[in-house]
Amino acid sequence: MYNNIRQRIAYLIRSKLFWLTVVLCAFIGGKDGYDHKKQYLENLDMQERWEEKGVLIEVYQAVTINFDTLLGFMIITGLFILLSIEHEKRCGIYRNRLQSGLSKIQIYITELTASMFTITISWAALVTTNIIFAAEIQEWIKGKYIIAFIIIYLLVNFSWASILVLFSMLMDSFVSTVVVIAVFVFICVMGLEFLHEKMLDTELSGGEVRQIELLMYSNPIGMAISAEDLEDTVGYLQRDNDDVDYGFYKRFGKTIKLFPLFSMVQFSLITLCGIMIFKRKNLV
Repeated sequence: MYNNIRQRIAYLIRSKLFWLTVVLCAFIGGKDGYDHKKQYLENLDMQERWEEKGVLIEVYQAVTINFDTLLGFMIITGLFILLSIEHEKRCGIYRNRLQSGLSKIQIYITELTASMFTITISWAALVTTNIIFAAEIQEWIKGKYIIAFIIIYLLVNFSWASILVLFSMLMDSFVSTVVVIAVFVFICVMGLEFLHEKMLDTELSGGEVRQIELLMYSNPIGMAISAEDLEDTVGYLQRDNDDVDYGFYKRFGKTIKLFPLFSMVQFSLITLCGIMIFKRKNLV
């Protein structure tokens, strides 16, 4: 199986579409970093103008990747993974692998590993350009928050990859696969909006709010959308002032520490379900 995985990854590396995916991810990462730098410099200019009037204000700009960028990353890598697996199916490569002695479990794991490889390289490209283009404000940011963000959302994207592999390996029609995944994303987004509105109910107890938050982040789409709140959360957490109640940001700062656990549990359960169903699928 390991030789098959190496061959699959070697094929990816030779693919022009793979490198196009990496370049596109690098582009959106660089654009996001440039936007952060531009916003930070504008905030500094505003701070100087207010200080001239005798008003002191605090300016921060957390170097994190926002939801729009994460969504773009998930769409770009998702399309590549779906197209790559569709190509394998159309060329009858799975049947050839079965005939060469590989089991269906090994075939599934090979595709999942290749998808994770795509995610890792593309994510590295995105993060690298993001940091480079925002280099002027890196000193202001504590490095541990950047590293934590990179690791946490890499694991979130692994969970996303497991969903893509699940649907694409089990469904015969490429169009149907895309439609099902689009519907899944739509349901996740709408569900998140509903839960977010419900969380604003002032009559809810702290335990109920916590349960709603856990539901909100029970899938990779919800955790990706949370990137909108992550930037402000990082900014607030860096103040390191326990005497101030930062409300949502303080709670979210604790919740995001559970994202790696959420991602690994989702990844494991989805992969297990995918393997069990794929074993019964007729590839002839």
